[in-house]
Amino acid sequence: MLEDADGDYQFYGSFVIKGWLNGLNSVGGSKEATNCKLKLKDGTIYTFEYPLMIVKNISVGSQYQVYMHKIEINDITNNYAAIIHYNPYTDNSYTTMFKKGFSFGFGKKAPEKPVDAKPERGDDIVISIVKRDPNDKNNDKELAKGEGSWLSHIIFEE
Repeated sequence: MLEDADGDYQFYGSFVIKGWLNGLNSVGGSKEATNCKLKLKDGTIYTFEYPLMIVKNISVGSQYQVYMHKIEINDITNNYAAIIHYNPYTDNSYTTMFKKGFSFGFGKKAPEKPVDAKPERGDDIVISIVKRDPNDKNNDKELAKGEGSWLSHIIFEE
């Protein structure tokens, strides 16, 4: 347990850290929280779900990291959540990765994007602030939405 000297918070629980080869020149990793909670002095409790991280070009080329999937910060006391989707334009599900690998050289050509289309960058995020239905996680009520770059800016819709 990690505790603030003034008693403002307690951070407790554990993580499982996983790593794997993600091709010949990249590795992937994840951190899965096991009953990991942040408890504030007022009794509010937060839980966390973390995104995947891929490090590319580990042996050749300039190294860079890419976050994928989502991070969720859940206020389980008041039933709110912040959902941050990293790299939202990439379908990085296992099904899509398998299809891309299987159809290499044989697949359909990707449709061309309009010239005025917004650039899709690896540091893009989409954020959603929701009120959770304590009985049904699929029945969230979106309170705010935003997008931007986790490196420079976030713009929330009005």
